[in-house]
Amino acid sequence: MESQAYRLKSVAKPKKAKKSKSKRRGRKIFRLSPQVVIYCFLLMIIAFWISQPVMQRFTEKKEISVLRDKIVSLQKENSILEGEVSALYSNDYIEMIAREDLGLVKQGEESYIVVPGTEAEEKEISASDKNTEETGPKKSIWQQMYNFVAGFFDL
Repeated sequence: MESQAYRLKSVAKPKKAKKSKSKRRGRKIFRLSPQVVIYCFLLMIIAFWISQPVMQRFTEKKEISVLRDKIVSLQKENSILEGEVSALYSNDYIEMIAREDLGLVKQGEESYIVVPGTEAEEKEISASDKNTEETGPKKSIWQQMYNFVAGFFDL
């Protein structure tokens, strides 16, 4: 019988004292073990170690695309300049420069130099042009009105 009593004692667990519910609801205690902290720290180091080459690769790809665009624009500019160089060596371009800049002429041609007039001469010319317009035949009022209306309707 002793064994049964012993068993009953071992089966029966002592009751723990309950904590008040109001204190447990307000705070939840979250405890990190040192191993979890170390694992998180190692994961952060590994993530940083991996992210550096990836970020460097993205920046290098961006630089490569910028340089390719620059190469294309320089090739276009180079082809334009090559066209200008070939035009500079053509006989037509050399003749044009000789005529315009140097004033050279071919055999049998005559060269004329137009000298610009003074301001007084220009005023006289413009005044004479105005006088010739004013001295023209006067139109009647009916003719002027007809021209005005016809201007609107393109008659």
